Amino acid sequence: MIQGHEERGRIGNGFQGLFLAVLGGVSAGILSALFLGLLERVNIFFQLNPYLVLGLPLAGTISYFAFRRFGQGVETGNSLILQVYHCSRASVPFRMVPMVLMGTLLTHLFGGSVGREGTAVQMAVGALVGGARRLGFSSERNQQLIACGISGGFGAVFGTPWAGAVYAVEMPVLGSFQWRNLPLCILSSLIGHWVCLACGVVHSSYPKIGSMDSDLLYLCLRLVIAGVVFGCCARIFLYAHREVGKFASRLGVSGLWRVLLFSGAVVLLGTLGGLGDYLGLGVSSLDPSTPSLLGSFSVGGVSYWSWLWKLVLTVLTLSAGFRGGEVTPLFFIGAAIGNATAMVCGWPVDYFAALGMAAVFFGACHCPFAGCIMGMELFGIDLAVPFFVACQISHRVCAGLSLYPEQRPKAFPLPPTTKS
Repeated sequence: MIQGHEERGRIGNGFQGLFLAVLGGVSAGILSALFLGLLERVNIFFQLNPYLVLGLPLAGTISYFAFRRFGQGVETGNSLILQVYHCSRASVPFRMVPMVLMGTLLTHLFGGSVGREGTAVQMAVGALVGGARRLGFSSERNQQLIACGISGGFGAVFGTPWAGAVYAVEMPVLGSFQWRNLPLCILSSLIGHWVCLACGVVHSSYPKIGSMDSDLLYLCLRLVIAGVVFGCCARIFLYAHREVGKFASRLGVSGLWRVLLFSGAVVLLGTLGGLGDYLGLGVSSLDPSTPSLLGSFSVGGVSYWSWLWKLVLTVLTLSAGFRGGEVTPLFFIGAAIGNATAMVCGWPVDYFAALGMAAVFFGACHCPFAGCIMGMELFGIDLAVPFFVACQISHRVCAGLSLYPEQRPKAFPLPPTTKS
């Protein structure tokens, strides 16, 4: 009798897990489609009206007071998600969904240099965890729910479901795959991707790149050099982001003053500093001559220093507390430095721009396997080994720093920062 009861309990838990994975995928797909549709319109509007960047301090002020009034407990975004993952007694409030959505759209409307992955993941996790709590599911499932939300959001927003699933099991715990969550993450990510496509979303198209004909030893040498360059670039970003925050603290600048200081710096650099081309999302531009992520795959599409200008504006925007995420800017930064490296060394531009796009971000967040999978999904399976080598080297170069400070082994749990 006892064994039969335990067996029924395991079957029941299995069906509950499947239900939650499907729920997470559907909600992630719908929310990502809504977000991407609105984001496209907002970015086009900004490109047609670039003077809107002058209102970035005002947008930052509105966002600051909105989160103080309505977003208590969700302002830390991905940090909160990882904290809850490591401490199941806490929870992710459902109000994260509308807050990060509106905050990100506001940032992009006024030209802030942020991404979109953070928003998609946070909405997916907030909707799934918040919805599961309302349906009566225990907080003991938080790790499973968060993993499904991460995979669904990431897979849907980039159109890379397999990378989304691997990212969800590789990212939360540094140096340790959470394999037990992989089947449900795959299901959630695939459903999120399919639902997003069914809603009419068309993802950015990247060039398919074949293998590079080269002597094996020479190819390995180039991959090692490129991987070190990409890792150093990621490390510069992580170091700059950390040190800019420390600098503001030493000056005693916090709260609204910090928002005004850094958003004002973005306005000055974007107008008087001549860096207006690097404002906004940066994936593509209405003007083909403007540097962009997609332009990085062609000769002359970006300058030798495009990666640095995008890095500076992104660090300042994030330091001001704007919502959105770091992934797409880091994709731009990585592809641009890959372009510059290839131009200096006489290597194939599209090949090394693709490697840089993946290696800089996935090295910074220490998810090299997810980077390899995403590279294959976007650029073709022929680059599997080069992506793996470049992401692994970048990951090693970034040792000691991480895009997500809360990304740590489970043996060191974090205290909850919000109540259920």
